Order: sequence, then structure tokens, then C-alpha cells
Amino acid sequence: MGKAYLAVRAELADQTDRAPFDHWYATDHLPWTIRVFGARRGWRCWSRADPAVHYAFHEFADLAEAQVATGSEMIAPLVADSIASGQPGCHGGARFWKSCKRWDRRTLD
Repeated sequence: MGKAYLAVRAELADQTDRAPFDHWYATDHLPWTIRVFGARRGWRCWSRADPAVHYAFHEFADLAEAQVATGSEMIAPLVADSIASGQPGCHGGARFWKSCKRWDRRTLD
């Protein structure tokens, strides 16, 4: 089975909220989600096409592990933290992806 990824998208309504959101997500929320989900690893980035859009990714061994780890009883406190953090104008959603095939330079040469 291939790895699975949870991608979380957030969009800020006001660019002046970016710095506080960035700090909160980097120092509080993402490390907490990785611990709660038991993800293998996590990372985040801002969209280059739309600077108001932020993505966070969590890697799991497979889709079953990702679905169990992000069950409603696991994710509810994280959603509540997002709301309670007071991050203004932030809304988004989450989706799963399953890794099918990975290529790198060595396999292409």
C-alpha cells in the first residue's frame, strides 16, 4: 500500500492576518496536529499563486491509518483550537490523497 496524505487548505480573508496566522500555525497548530494524528511527518506552505492560501500536509503510512487518525473524535479538538485561536477570516477544508507512484531524478535517468 502507498502512503496517504492529508492536505488542509486555509484561506485568509485579510492579508494583514498572515503574520499572526503564520506564527500560530508554525509554533502551535501544526506541531500539535502531527502529535495528535500520529502522522509520520508534516509540512506547510503558502501558495505562490494566491498569497492568502495556506496548505498543511500530514503524511501517513496508508489511507487506513490516515482515516483512523483523523476520525471525528481526534479532529474535533483541533478544529476547536482553530476556532478558539481567534485567527480572523480563516476558512478552509481538508482532503485525503493516496500516493500512487513516486518519481525522482534517479528513476527518470
